[in-house]
Amino acid sequence: MRRIVFAKEILLLLMILTISFSGFSKEKEVKSFWAASSVKIDGFRDDWAEVAFADEKKVKIDYAFKNDAENLYVLYIFKDPKYLSSISVTGITLW
Repeated sequence: MRRIVFAKEILLLLMILTISFSGFSKEKEVKSFWAASSVKIDGFRDDWAEVAFADEKKVKIDYAFKNDAENLYVLYIFKDPKYLSSISVTGITLW
């Protein structure tokens, strides 16, 4: 009987630790939305009205992703031009 109680306590502790550590994760998951119609590559966000934007507060950027069967579309909105100029020099990597 004592072993069963001890095993339940250990199991409960492991479950609490698992849930706690998953809450401390710094990685953010951003979903890509399905593009119901073709996306115009024109620099305007008219095609993105139904998409929820994520933000990166440190660098003052809003961004969103859309995809169709063949392509991934990315929209960045830079609120501070100094970060835009650094990306035009160094480039950007998506993975």
